[in-house]
Amino acid sequence: KPGPRLEARSLRPPARHFRLGAMPKNRRRARTAGSAAAGQEPSGRQPAGEVPGLVRRPEKQRQGRRQAAGRGQPQAAGKPGRSGRRAGKAAASVQPVQEAREDGFLRHHEVTKAHGDAVMAIVMAEDAVYTASRDKLLKRWKPRRNAQNRFELHADLEVSLGETCWCLMSAGDWLICGLGDGSIRAYHKAGHDATLSGHTKRVNCLLTHQHVLLSGSMDGSVRCWQLDAQSQTFRCTHTISEGLSGNVMCMSVLNTDLWVGGTSGVALVALASLRVSSQLPPKKFVAGLLQFEG
Repeated sequence: KPGPRLEARSLRPPARHFRLGAMPKNRRRARTAGSAAAGQEPSGRQPAGEVPGLVRRPEKQRQGRRQAAGRGQPQAAGKPGRSGRRAGKAAASVQPVQEAREDGFLRHHEVTKAHGDAVMAIVMAEDAVYTASRDKLLKRWKPRRNAQNRFELHADLEVSLGETCWCLMSAGDWLICGLGDGSIRAYHKAGHDATLSGHTKRVNCLLTHQHVLLSGSMDGSVRCWQLDAQSQTFRCTHTISEGLSGNVMCMSVLNTDLWVGGTSGVALVALASLRVSSQLPPKKFVAGLLQFEG
């Protein structure tokens, strides 16, 4: 006795449902058009009695979007393309501000090839701008007004340091440079200078607090310097090294503590005792410290 008729249609869906339901809408339209061109029925099935064949695209390929839209064609002379217009708009939107509306002075200025190598430090004093570079030169720049009523910077002083300056600071009448050999060079406006010796490696940061000069170095120490008013020389009064977090990279005074950032985290030094009171996690490289009052 034959069993129930479970024909193939109960095991597989109709061809129309399979072909059209499994394709995205745009692909479905393309396949239907190709089937009609090859003599197939719109449903995607071959006519009865014929051997199934391949659906091929027409020999003439359709033009791509860029070519059909005319983007692939060479541009006519004098007519910028879309990319050129976009670049022009972008350049116009990032023009530097050259005028301060409070007083109308133009302040935009650039000095090309100011040094023979990378500029490592720059500081603004009351009467000039000072720059230090890897070319081991210290330059002073004076602002002057030109014929267009704009200020320009002109170098009027050049000092050979003999070493690369890694940090630069202006403190009153003194300009202080931290050098790569561990020494500190101080220049006074009156013309005399002083050399502070004590660090054995590169000086990375300088700071003043209550008439005391603080210096941090790659030798893992912080030194305190005081100026002798009579001899105009600096004397090292204290050296802090125990408990610091690796090589000293930056410093900042906050309340009663000196925050010292190093290659292995931040250490807090109590200014009253000049001893490390605590270390802050994590023990990561600290490149800089910034005070924020929010």
